[in-house]
Amino acid sequence: MVINKSKATELVFHRPHPSRYHIPLAVDTIEQVKIARLLGVIFSGNFNFDEHVTFVLPICSQRLYLIKLLRSQGIPKSKLHVIFVALL
Repeated sequence: MVINKSKATELVFHRPHPSRYHIPLAVDTIEQVKIARLLGVIFSGNFNFDEHVTFVLPICSQRLYLIKLLRSQGIPKSKLHVIFVALL
């Protein structure tokens, strides 16, 4: 397997205690990041999901508002359920 170093990033997981945290040296030309997105989930090096939650909440709010608008337009519940499942 060949790794494309221009697309690769390194995320170092560590405990949240700042005095015991030492950043290891970067591998060759691979960039070290503090936050990485993988399959739609935002990971942080200190196991904190605040960034992921702040990313997901506005999307959920927008989708629920859309369903509320569609319900007020008179769309039947069976169709709203199909739309809800599609948005998930």
